[in-house]
Amino acid sequence: MVATPTSEELITGREQVLEAYVRTLDEPALAEAYRADDGVLVLPQLLPAALVAEMAAEGRRLARDAVRKHVPFVRKARAVPHRPIAASAPALHALHRSAAMMRLFERVTGVPLDHRP
Repeated sequence: MVATPTSEELITGREQVLEAYVRTLDEPALAEAYRADDGVLVLPQLLPAALVAEMAAEGRRLARDAVRKHVPFVRKARAVPHRPIAASAPALHALHRSAAMMRLFERVTGVPLDHRP
């Protein structure tokens, strides 16, 4: 019988994919573009296709339970709370928790960041 991976194991595998992705980026060029564009950072390529496809599928599943948010004349949207994402969307949760992505953004922006659950 094959053991089902734990949530932490799933996140660790995705973190390795994100670390590999970060290594492909030209950080000095990203930092220069960030400063030149008044603090806007546009990544030159999408995250790995398999990870994006998995996150998109998770998003479609979670959208059914999204909570409606409406502020007159300002915002009309739906949002998914953190707990359902953490419980049933391992790829999205891994991106949210990614130390590799946070370190990348710190190096590019020069701003220390804190993870917020």
